[in-house]
Amino acid sequence: MWPNLILGGAPKCGTSSLYSWLDRHPDVGSSPAKEPFFFFDTVNRFNAQANIHQHGLDAYQQLFKGLEHKKIVFEATAPYLYSKTALEQIPDLPSAPKVLFLLRDPSARLLSKYRFNRYKLHNPTGEFKAYCSGEGGSFPSGMHVEEGFYSRYLELWQQRLPKERLRVHLMEEMLRDPQAFMKQLCDWLEISSVPFDDFAFERHNETFTTRSGAFHKKAVDWLPLVPSFVREPLARIYRKINAQPLPAVSQEELALTEELKAHFASEQAALAALFPELPLSLWN
Repeated sequence: MWPNLILGGAPKCGTSSLYSWLDRHPDVGSSPAKEPFFFFDTVNRFNAQANIHQHGLDAYQQLFKGLEHKKIVFEATAPYLYSKTALEQIPDLPSAPKVLFLLRDPSARLLSKYRFNRYKLHNPTGEFKAYCSGEGGSFPSGMHVEEGFYSRYLELWQQRLPKERLRVHLMEEMLRDPQAFMKQLCDWLEISSVPFDDFAFERHNETFTTRSGAFHKKAVDWLPLVPSFVREPLARIYRKINAQPLPAVSQEELALTEELKAHFASEQAALAALFPELPLSLWN
């Protein structure tokens, strides 16, 4: 079974929420792991059991076993946007999948990703300025500031996919009116939007401080084993056990975020040239 939809990024741009919303649609089925990382450039703890490098393309079908009765079958690996392997492999899959990317104001995304790594995963990030100037990090998606220049990567995807198979949206427009957004998405996917008429659009994977980063990483590893219909109740219990209040954004972080807005100013024009329909004024 091959997927016919892939959510390909970017990290900290709302893909977890969209994954959860879509997965609740009766005509939609997803891989047990939200981010299988099957086509990621390297092998990591997320894809050690199934990846293109060690297991071959046929192993990808096994991630969607039992979903043959669904109209839409999908996965959501946010770092695919930056993956050369994903760019090489996904457009030529036998199912000719549609690919959707969600973007977010680059400076806000960078701050969100930093706080996620520091407070939720307890990765050794240092202060925000050090995180922005560093060349990498332990989270697999790579260089932090460079990731905000989405157009450099999307231009390559645009060259590889026909227009009808590629969609780019903003997290800000998705959150501004989730119901209207999902109707538009369902029209593109050719499924009914009725299930979202009275839907509770809860946000997912929001950053909070974990008491134990190691426990959180284990919980992420166990998540694919949990049936989808009990994930949300278990998530509420988990937050009571392992969550505590997130520290307020510091004045230094706010000031640096404003500096980053100027650094990313050229990106809006570059994106507008590639995707004129994007409501980029939402980033102002």
